[in-house]
Amino acid sequence: MAKIVGLTGGIGSGKSTLSAALRESGLEVLDTDTIARQIMLTDKCVRAKLADAFGAGVFLESGEIDKNYLSDVVFHNPQKMAVLNSIVHPAVFEYIVEYAIASDSKVVLAESAILFESGMNTICSAVITVSAPEDIRIERVMRRNGVSEQEVRQRMEAQWTDQQRERRADLVIRNGENAKISELCLQVKEFICNFAS
Repeated sequence: MAKIVGLTGGIGSGKSTLSAALRESGLEVLDTDTIARQIMLTDKCVRAKLADAFGAGVFLESGEIDKNYLSDVVFHNPQKMAVLNSIVHPAVFEYIVEYAIASDSKVVLAESAILFESGMNTICSAVITVSAPEDIRIERVMRRNGVSEQEVRQRMEAQWTDQQRERRADLVIRNGENAKISELCLQVKEFICNFAS
């Protein structure tokens, strides 16, 4: 069984860019957002719970999740968000654990923006967090998503702060203005090498 190492960081921190580079370098990296979408599309039990909790409108005619409908229902309603998370997160965690059991690798990285908030850290042997200065994070997200600073700040407020993640992480990766992705990858690989031995 592979050890599960969580990879997290706030919006705009560069965790997804780092994750993609690590995947390209040959590491096994799981994206929890992709897993969650797949589970909501294919897992009959999860789909039934979603329909019970949010109504049939949660699905498009094609059978896919109606992202606009679901986000309208849960975005400003913490109780509804908690219901959604209580349905999807356990299924995602189960998938990751089953993947790790079947893997021939020593380590599997699992990327999640809300790793600590979701409780995913409980299935991880170690956690790496990517941190970046707030102004850089805001600029990255505004440029990438075409949203306002206020929208970025709202999303940031819904997540743990860098300081909260750093206190709980086993490794902190600093992804500032002059950081090079190749150097950040090397830091992660060295940590994994030492961790897996």
